[in-house]
Amino acid sequence: MKTEDIAKTYIFMAETIFPVLSASEQAILNQLFLRSIMSGSDTFSMDLQQLSRMSGLSLIALRKAVASLQDKGYIVILRKGSSHRATEYRIVLGEQVVQQKAVHPEKVNAKSKMIGLEFPYDWSNSNMSDEVLIDSVLRKSRFMDILKLCSFYGIDKVESIADKIPDRQKLAEVKGYLSNIRVGRRKALYEQADVA
Repeated sequence: MKTEDIAKTYIFMAETIFPVLSASEQAILNQLFLRSIMSGSDTFSMDLQQLSRMSGLSLIALRKAVASLQDKGYIVILRKGSSHRATEYRIVLGEQVVQQKAVHPEKVNAKSKMIGLEFPYDWSNSNMSDEVLIDSVLRKSRFMDILKLCSFYGIDKVESIADKIPDRQKLAEVKGYLSNIRVGRRKALYEQADVA
């Protein structure tokens, strides 16, 4: 990423993402973003001890902040660490929408395509609002698309829109999916923490 692009992306993060994060989450996301710049990729390895030292957080606070950032969809753990290798992270920042909006706003088009959804929910309206898109995906209740929504927008936002589904049977189905996604993410984090 060019220096100008890094600066624009960081400004976008500071103005848009950081205000909704706790201080611990900001510290972690900032360190992971800096590591991604140094590695030249959004995928990189880092062990918890190193991340703890760099962010100035205890391991307990670190694990809690990492779990929260996962739930909100800003980071993904691709491979759990062990005593012989570091954990492999991917910084998501809205599946690169941060970079696209900050650097190339004209490249941001249909959200279904940008997020990588299996069904083109917004094929007739590429300017569909986030809330309408999330609602459309939830009503179709395709698990993989709901999972991608959670990675992109964060589980809390998706769940807040799910709560408005009037059909009780559909609501129960979607809530079950969201519960499984939340449990799966936490389990992955705790397993990774136990190995480290």
